[in-house]
Amino acid sequence: MYKMLMKSCGSFVEIDSDIDLYEVVKDKIDFIDFPEITIEKYNNNEKSKYILKYMNSNERILQYEEHKVLIKYPIKEMEDGLTILFMAYPLLEVNRREKKSLTCHCAGVSINGKGILILGKEGAGKTTLAIELCRKYNAKLIGNDLCVIDYNYLNNLRLLGGTKYIFLRYESIKRNIPELIKKFDLQENDKKIDTWTFKKKIFPKDLGIQVQKKEVRLDSIFIVHIDQEKDFFCKETNSLADILYINENFSRYIRNTCTTMINDNNIINYIPSLDKKEFYTERAELINYLFNNKKIKYLSGNIEEVSKYIINGGKRWIILHW
Repeated sequence: MYKMLMKSCGSFVEIDSDIDLYEVVKDKIDFIDFPEITIEKYNNNEKSKYILKYMNSNERILQYEEHKVLIKYPIKEMEDGLTILFMAYPLLEVNRREKKSLTCHCAGVSINGKGILILGKEGAGKTTLAIELCRKYNAKLIGNDLCVIDYNYLNNLRLLGGTKYIFLRYESIKRNIPELIKKFDLQENDKKIDTWTFKKKIFPKDLGIQVQKKEVRLDSIFIVHIDQEKDFFCKETNSLADILYINENFSRYIRNTCTTMINDNNIINYIPSLDKKEFYTERAELINYLFNNKKIKYLSGNIEEVSKYIINGGKRWIILHW
């Protein structure tokens, strides 16, 4: 039996396999969508609390328990082993919740050592805004798609890290940062693309962006919508829609609403929610704290004015997108 540890922002899962998965996936983890992911060979005889067991088998079995996962599938159907890592992520999230941290779908940057979160729906402009803050105002990228929030102390929230890559959405870049459109390098046969869904994955260094390597205090949260044709708008927000949005965002990785197993473009096998009352209660306390203490602002308008407002605001807000 081969063993390795998958680690992410202080959480970990032991992966046991009848094949050497470390050698299979070690050169691919730079492209996997996990915050600060590392893997290492594991030779400790003591069992971890969080274990995924994989068997390269012609059977097709996926079973989840509170701290364990069993997978029996042909390795050729596991996307060169990467699917196995994705199936381990729910256990990472359980480990996070037990340490009072959570995965958030957002962008995050640090400015002068202060952490800023940017959340929102697809096309709202969170990546565009993060790029603008980093390129023009020397912010450092914490994460572009996922960030991890530590909420052990509500008056001292921390950002532990995030995914270190950038998805450029063609239409957003064309409208807001047109000088970067050359990064897509479109060929003649690419011109019939859907510009809203067409994206290109690159690393921060390709845009001259620095990354934040250490955890920082969460200083600001904003809900944003970037639109170059709209005037700047700002307000404190505690609407029902925003509360529901934040609750969905903060719970999606423990409830596995965005985690599934796909084979041959078909969703297969059941992945249960790993949420429980303890996690729910702590999450509710965090969300209530943010809204009751007016920690969340909504910003919209052109990217120049929104960026300047964030840089010059100097107040404790959280950036949210929908």
